[in-house]
Amino acid sequence: MSSALCVICGAPAPLKCSACKSVAYCAKEHQKQHWKTHKTACRPFEVDTSPELGRHLVATRDVAADAVLLTEAPLVAGPRHHDNPRGPCLGCLQPLPADVAADAQAMCPGCLWPACSADCPGLRDALSHLAECRVLQAGRHVVLQDDLRYDALLPLRCLLLQKTSPAKWRTLQAMDANMAARGPGTLVHQETQDRVVTYLRENFLRPLSVIMSGSRATPDRVEGLLEDCSESTLHRIVGVLDVNALEISSGLTDISALYPTAYLMEHSCVPNTRHSFTRSASSEEHDARFRITLRSATDIKKGEHISTMYTHMLWGTMARREHLLAVKGFPCRCRRCADPRELGSLLSALRCLACGAGNLLPSDPLDDNADWRCDACGAPLAAEHVIQVVSSLDEQVGQAMEGAGGADALEGTVAKLEKLLHPHHYHCLQVKHSLLQLYGGQLEMSRLSAQQLQRKASLSREVLGVLLQLDPPLARLQLYAAVCLLELQRADLEALKRAQGEAGTGTAANTRAALQDMRALLQRATHALRFETADEGARMVDAIKTAQQEMEVWARVNKVA
Repeated sequence: MSSALCVICGAPAPLKCSACKSVAYCAKEHQKQHWKTHKTACRPFEVDTSPELGRHLVATRDVAADAVLLTEAPLVAGPRHHDNPRGPCLGCLQPLPADVAADAQAMCPGCLWPACSADCPGLRDALSHLAECRVLQAGRHVVLQDDLRYDALLPLRCLLLQKTSPAKWRTLQAMDANMAARGPGTLVHQETQDRVVTYLRENFLRPLSVIMSGSRATPDRVEGLLEDCSESTLHRIVGVLDVNALEISSGLTDISALYPTAYLMEHSCVPNTRHSFTRSASSEEHDARFRITLRSATDIKKGEHISTMYTHMLWGTMARREHLLAVKGFPCRCRRCADPRELGSLLSALRCLACGAGNLLPSDPLDDNADWRCDACGAPLAAEHVIQVVSSLDEQVGQAMEGAGGADALEGTVAKLEKLLHPHHYHCLQVKHSLLQLYGGQLEMSRLSAQQLQRKASLSREVLGVLLQLDPPLARLQLYAAVCLLELQRADLEALKRAQGEAGTGTAANTRAALQDMRALLQRATHALRFETADEGARMVDAIKTAQQEMEVWARVNKVA
């Protein structure tokens, strides 16, 4: 039973405002009565349209940082539709047990696809797996052939909205699919045809059509279930997912979801929102699963556009713009992309080999063919040469990160990278973020040399500084920053322990001040994760609590007030 109370009369309130979910009502009459008051506090944005951006969200009033802008359930959610060889349970979308052999894996009794349990409630839920199960049963041979393509399941779920929820289907149909860049002859069209369209039509939809319609079967519809399962419709669905779906990290698997309003947020590499997802739902509120909560990351002024980020914040400008153009269909022109120094981070800068003192930066970051020039001596370098250098180093970084050489090997990689790249280049930053965790992780803290301990602290501060330049409110880089803060605290505590062990080193006042500084680091890490709901966030919060407890125990044992 709901514990919420009606905002009008105080009675038990089973209804909530469908837009913001922040107020409850006992009945529709009181919801209507309260609307005149509540509408100014409800969603603080409106949908606007422009020739350049199409439909987008604009703030209708000033909004303070961390305010809830929107909460809503997904139209549809499922396994991420790109290369996902091992998918989740189709009922609950949770990861399958990793320690269970394939021949012992539980399965859906209907379609025989792997499941967390044959009794998973989601397998029998009309809003989850039940509709697609009917389709998948027509192609049980793919299970025997071990040809389970999880990347085709979310497009199938979208297709089935025609039957399960016509209103959601209409909303999906209104979304942009960037079809101009996905036509026949393009690589993305061929990949979609092979991985999704042909797979679904030949293995499931065509056999099901024959089963249900007999001699009246047609390749483009399934009588009584789907009016339109044509190739063009399936191609468009995959385009809609590419352009509009949000990714949800859920344990050992990744989920994609489409949202009826959140998809209207425009992209910016300096977004003014952050979002989190509800991971599970009670039996009373099924649609709470994967519900998105959108918050303001900064103060937003009336008239400002509501923005998010559809690419990785720790990629350089060329990589971000290339990804957005290929997948989303537009070249980003935000203030970070237009800044050669990327908000002062120098995340894409190369060393100038002509003078040895300056940094090579793009003369026009919004022109992929523009020359790069040294900010000290003015020496030029063609964009194609920059691309060759960065691509070559990308492969080396990948090999180093996958290798088993440990801290020494990564230090060697950093030394090689910094001969050609600025120390804050995103390739360097990736290796350094891993390296600072190896010191004290793979190598125990007590066994680190004084030089290694100092290196760990220095790396933590360096990487954290760049993260805060790119993302001051830590709307996207909160996990990366929390790791830096935690590892810096661990390094500082170990240094303090060693200093305390040396006779006559330090004073009680200095020790207390050092502990206060370390408490502040952990508080900052906890604050950065205040809205984090992913499994990685929960593990980081636990690690921070453990570090806090260990530090306080040490302080009590050593009688530090």
